[in-house]
Amino acid sequence: MGLSYRKSSPVLEAVGHDEWSYTALTKVPLHAIFTFLIFLLTSDVFVTMVFAALFLPLYYAPSALLGWPWAAAGVMLGLSLAWSQMLDLYEAGFMLLVFVLPWLLAPSQDVENPSLKDRKIQLNLALWGSVMIVGLYLVLTWALLLSSIDSVNFEAHELYGAPFLAAIGVCLFVYTRRKDDAGENLWLLAGSSAIALIGALFFPDSFGADSSTAISAQLQRGHIVWLCLPFLVLALAPVAREVWRQGVKAKSKGVWKRIPLGAHVVHFGLLLLLLGHLSTTTLVERGDASHRLSLVKNEMIVHDGIGYEFTELILDDESLEVGDGFVGVNILVYDINNEGDATQIGEVRPGMLRFDAQNLPRSEVDTLTRLTGDVVFIFDGSQSNALMQTVQQDGLESVELVRVTIYVLPHSHAVWVGWGLMIAGMTLVAVSQVKNEPLSADDSKFIRSEEE
Repeated sequence: MGLSYRKSSPVLEAVGHDEWSYTALTKVPLHAIFTFLIFLLTSDVFVTMVFAALFLPLYYAPSALLGWPWAAAGVMLGLSLAWSQMLDLYEAGFMLLVFVLPWLLAPSQDVENPSLKDRKIQLNLALWGSVMIVGLYLVLTWALLLSSIDSVNFEAHELYGAPFLAAIGVCLFVYTRRKDDAGENLWLLAGSSAIALIGALFFPDSFGADSSTAISAQLQRGHIVWLCLPFLVLALAPVAREVWRQGVKAKSKGVWKRIPLGAHVVHFGLLLLLLGHLSTTTLVERGDASHRLSLVKNEMIVHDGIGYEFTELILDDESLEVGDGFVGVNILVYDINNEGDATQIGEVRPGMLRFDAQNLPRSEVDTLTRLTGDVVFIFDGSQSNALMQTVQQDGLESVELVRVTIYVLPHSHAVWVGWGLMIAGMTLVAVSQVKNEPLSADDSKFIRSEEE
């Protein structure tokens, strides 16, 4: 599992041939020693195996400095395991030290510092950044999921994933403006950063919903949204413009142009999905008690401008395609205007399905779709036994109170539209690859020119 570098590589020639490497440092098998020490510190075979998988390519690379993607993944691994409290600080610190050792011990070189005002530098950062963001986020997700086997920690995914969402917006913005003025790109990014900082410091509660709910000791959910939103919105118009341009070229210059068109459709769908994610996931605290409502029979309860009226309890053991029994509630939903007048906008029936063979009930969620987004209704399964006892003793009409969890998810349509665009774009790319012949030399030159 080693990295191979050709001596004729332009990158290698630019930085010189006498590069630092672990193997040249000493004949002692440091890879075996470090792996053994990681196992002694963590007592975790799985973590040790992942460490070895990331460290071996870096160890065997002729130039460890050119193996920086492996080092970055290793640093992300150590940080993720520390954030998820799977490793103590000294254990994670040792892991980070192993991966950054080349930059601590390698001799300094006189290398010209690249300028961010250079258009090609910005393009390379955007291209490499997108790859690294996805790779590092996978490492982070793996560590958080591994630590959440016993108890799911959604807040950790939101908190630690927020910088990656912002970085995705930055990369898409820079790439789709690769032909525009590089200095103007920096000013726009600086302005977005200022907006994010000011909003997070002074207006963290401005988004409503659960934006004031704490997601960590110092941060609220509104802080997370402010960190991501300006950069995702900034990238929206340039990516949409790129989709339009690629669509025009696909019509005028040949069917094979559908490949870049499909790729940018995926990018646009991803942006919409992430924007919808901020409203439907980041700003909604799933465990907050404010989303659990107690509904009195034939009495409308108004919550966040929407009225809910519980009308009847439903028991069904016969007309079911799945399950052996169903218990649920019928709820009328009303829209409340500024004058307080109520207009019925829908009817939902959330409940629970019973499976006698498995003795494992399954929640049946119902959804009311509106122009502004979805309203999700979840029947509180913990009350089902008490309700059944009441029904057996006094009948269906005796049930006067039920509990329902209700989530109002504004802009949820952006999530579904984003998913649809991503699937359509990936399908377009796949179909184009099957139908199209290998690209000619002229076509290949054109694709390369698109990145300049």
